[in-house]
Amino acid sequence: MPLATCLAWRLGAEKGESKDGKIDIHLNSIFVNGVKRRKIAQLSGLPEHDGDVLQLNFSCGGEVRATLVGGSKACSAFVEDCAEVLQKQSSGKRKLDMATLAGASLSSAGRAAAKASDQIRELKRRVSGEASGMERQTSVASEMHERGSVAESVAGEIETCEVQEEDLARTAMKECFGRVLQDLPESSLARPFVAALWSNLGLGSALEAVVKTCEVFHGQVKKQEEVHREEKKLLRAEVGDMQARCERLVRGRDALETQLKLLGTRLKCLKEDNDRLEARLRAGPQPANAGKKARAQKTNAKSEPSDAVSHAAFVQSLVALEVGPLRQCEAASREALKKKILLKWHPDKQPSEEHRTLATQVMQELQNCEDWATQSRATNLCGA
Repeated sequence: MPLATCLAWRLGAEKGESKDGKIDIHLNSIFVNGVKRRKIAQLSGLPEHDGDVLQLNFSCGGEVRATLVGGSKACSAFVEDCAEVLQKQSSGKRKLDMATLAGASLSSAGRAAAKASDQIRELKRRVSGEASGMERQTSVASEMHERGSVAESVAGEIETCEVQEEDLARTAMKECFGRVLQDLPESSLARPFVAALWSNLGLGSALEAVVKTCEVFHGQVKKQEEVHREEKKLLRAEVGDMQARCERLVRGRDALETQLKLLGTRLKCLKEDNDRLEARLRAGPQPANAGKKARAQKTNAKSEPSDAVSHAAFVQSLVALEVGPLRQCEAASREALKKKILLKWHPDKQPSEEHRTLATQVMQELQNCEDWATQSRATNLCGA
């Protein structure tokens, strides 16, 4: 069932349009969005398409335009399905015409045989009426013999006439199909059937030619149906792959948006911490008695959940920034990068007590970080 991203129809007084719809063929009829609209026999010609857009025109008035999801391949498959249905209908009509012609030939032969039978019955009646006396038995017998020979000659003439009529009919049919073959284009689907029938008419009777031609055409139709089924399977597989790819892209986009929001939150925390540190640096050295106040304020600050959470988020963001390059570097340079990070945040290498405290917290968070532990196990496995 072909899916359409844009579907519009004008069928008499009824008009409609939809962005998402479907168009399908079922039992010699065309359905638009699940509703039967027209029969395929009402098409003025095969559907036309210029890439993704498919257009159907009907001889009784109206048209349907659809932009199919599968593109030109889906449009071509739809056109081939319509052609297949039309071809089956036309082949049924041709078989009926040939049967009618054969019936007419047989009826003419039957009339001739009935006429000969009537003549024979008339002769027999005359013979039975004239054989009343013994004196005429010899003459009657001779007359019967003569009339029997006449009947035999009449039967022979009837048989000859039947053969001649069949030959004339076969010759006329062959000439007719020859003219049709000249008028048919090379790309016509009916040309192989007409060519096979024209060639088989010269090999035997008209009935045998029709039977052989139908067998050949049936084999060709089966092969074409198998090819069409394989093409439809490939188209369905391509559509399924495209849908799966779209779903993967949507999931990746959602994951990237979530990661971007997390990074924005971490960046906001880093900016707040940076502003706080810059304000502390701009304040300059504090008085001697300000140490106790600072420590008291620091104790109060630690008791507040919001500052503690902000500081923990700041430490986690620092760890995330340090671990980030480890995911992208190669296994050979990963160990050197880890040593560089450990040396950078070693507490003994820090200039002040606050820096040493922060470095200790970063080192602890590094040891608890899953990416740090995963990269360590990967390095050990590579070394092993």
